[in-house]
Parts: sequence; structure tokens; C-alpha cells
Amino acid sequence: MPSLATPDPGATMSLNSLCQFEAVQLFRDRAVAVQSRFALTNATAPAVAQICWRVEGIPLAIELAAARMSALSVAQIAERLRDSFELLSHGKRTEMPHHQTLRATIEWSYALLTDAERSLFQRLSVFAGGFDLKAAENVCAGRESSVSTSWIW
Repeated sequence: MPSLATPDPGATMSLNSLCQFEAVQLFRDRAVAVQSRFALTNATAPAVAQICWRVEGIPLAIELAAARMSALSVAQIAERLRDSFELLSHGKRTEMPHHQTLRATIEWSYALLTDAERSLFQRLSVFAGGFDLKAAENVCAGRESSVSTSWIW
């Protein structure tokens, strides 16, 4: 899936103009699904524009960022993405920019997991082509795993 159009975070534009960008629309829709009281306002618009621009309009990255609205404000998400992508600029120079962005987004999301969630995620990584609940329970059962596998459904 190609990247969505993003606003230039430094440009001054009306709220109505900002809402015309596909990346902003996706973020707003996903953020509302997570936090029903979220609204794109003059106060939240700069952070939303920053988020969409930082993740280069990649739909998966936008959805991952919006999913964090349950724990972080839109300004906090924008700030954390800024920090993550500054680190990225010193990474592999041969990687395409959108691959670098996606990698940083996934690393950022992984860093927000609890130790138990990371353990579960690592155990599930043994599956190459998908898995069912029974297989997940077999791999994830153990003393160290305190996360339920009920979320898999």
C-alpha cells in the first residue's frame, strides 16, 4: 500500500485544509476509535500533522501511532516519534527511507510493551506462517508468561 499524502508540519494551514490530507483523516479516524473524545482542533492539529509527516504517511505506522491514544496524548506521541526518528538518522544509510520509518515505528511500539508482553511476542515469533489458538497456547504456556493468549482471537 502506498504512503498517504501528508501535510508539511511547518506550513500554516487552516484546520479544514489539514483535514483534506488522507494521512490526517486516517489518524483522526483511528484516534477516535481508541479515544472517542479525541477531536482534531487547532490545539491538536500541529501534533497530528507532525505525526503523519514523521511516519511518512505509512498507513500501518499511522495506525500504530493512533493506537497509543489510549495511553498518550497526541503531543506526547509526536514528541516520542521525533525522538525515535532522530535516532534513526544514524542507522543504515542503504535502507530506503520508508523502511527506516517503518522500522523505527515498530521499534518504538515494541519498546512500549511490558516485559510479559515482550515475552509473549518473542514466543509467538517462532511461527512463520500464522498460528491457531492451540499452537499459541502450547508455545506461550510457561512460568515466565503471565499474559493471557485470549487476545489472539
